[in-house]
Amino acid sequence: MYLDVYGRQWQGRFPFTHSGIQENVPADTNGVYMVLSGRDEQALQEAYIGIATKHNSIRARLFSHLRGGGNWGLGRRQRPELYSFVFFPCDDLTAAQIEGYVVTNRKPPFNVRPESVYFLSDHDQQWYCVSSITVH
Repeated sequence: MYLDVYGRQWQGRFPFTHSGIQENVPADTNGVYMVLSGRDEQALQEAYIGIATKHNSIRARLFSHLRGGGNWGLGRRQRPELYSFVFFPCDDLTAAQIEGYVVTNRKPPFNVRPESVYFLSDHDQQWYCVSSITVH
C-alpha cells in the first residue's frame, strides 16, 4: 500500500516490470497510476503520473510505457530496477483531477507535455479544466 499526501491508499508498490504489471493490475481497471523511482520507502520520488480512462486501462498504459510507448522520457529510463508503480482505481474525473494537481504542483520529471488541469474554483465551487503551462 502507498499513501499519498492526502491519505489516499494506492495499490502497490509493485516492480515496474512485465510480471509486476501482469500479476498485480486487473485487466479492466481504470483510474490513475504513478511510476516511482528509488529503493527506500522514505526516499521515493514520483517520476511519472498518468491516467487510464474510457477506452484504456491502467494495465495497458503501464505495458505501453514499459515498452517505450506513450512517454518518451519514461521509455528511456536508466536502471529499471529502481522503478516501481502504484495505482488508484477511480472514475475518469477523479483521475484527471489527481493527475492535474500532481503535474501542476509537484512536476514529476517524466511528465513532459502540456496537460489539462482540473481545479476547484474558490468563487463558485465548480470544477474547471484548463491547459497547464507547466514547464519541466
